[in-house]
Amino acid sequence: MNNVGDHYTLELEALSEHENEPQPIRCIATNTDDNSVAEAWLTGEKARVLLKMLYAYDEHVEAWMQQLADHHYADLIAQQRGTKTDRCIVNSTELLPYGFRHEDLRPWKQSA
Repeated sequence: MNNVGDHYTLELEALSEHENEPQPIRCIATNTDDNSVAEAWLTGEKARVLLKMLYAYDEHVEAWMQQLADHHYADLIAQQRGTKTDRCIVNSTELLPYGFRHEDLRPWKQSA
């Protein structure tokens, strides 16, 4: 593995045009170093498992799932402190179990 930035922020998107698909939730991971993007499609249950890994508490998982249902979008933050937002940060190995393709994540991505 190359010595590259391996931190990602996450967004979830559940557009109505995908609601009848087997994996209706798009998870977008943005690399904090170069803003490259990778994505994976999740079932509702897989999205819950991801949120549980990030937030640990069922109340937080349910709140994020409700936001996703209400607004079709969730920008996953760790906490809001005044005007500063702390984003949830994960690394590529944490993303692999959620369907992200190995070759799309920055540590393994081939340079063009």
